[in-house]
Amino acid sequence: MTLIRTGLMLLFLLATLSSSGAGETDLRGIIAKFATAKGFSEIGAVVHELAAAGDPAVERPLAALADGNLYVRKADSLVFVGKEAGESVQLSDPLSGEASGEAAKDDITKIKVNNTLRRV
Repeated sequence: MTLIRTGLMLLFLLATLSSSGAGETDLRGIIAKFATAKGFSEIGAVVHELAAAGDPAVERPLAALADGNLYVRKADSLVFVGKEAGESVQLSDPLSGEASGEAAKDDITKIKVNNTLRRV
């Protein structure tokens, strides 16, 4: 996991140096793409798009993805950072970190990364 996090943070830092930044609405739109991403290549494309936004706010969702803590709630396809708490997961907003309630593990899907994303 440390290797994933390091790679994603490096990608983020490089993009930050070369981009002017995106608005919160734009970032939320990009993050929402994780909910519909089919396969690791599409997840990787979303990661690259987030990093290219050049906004420091993307550090939280990228770090959560690297740590295996980024989830999609099945009921509404919203993306959250999650922290497991027994049979449920405490959800928080991927940008602000604001608490967003909790969900049963069966009601959410973890967004996974593969070795290709680990080398990003």
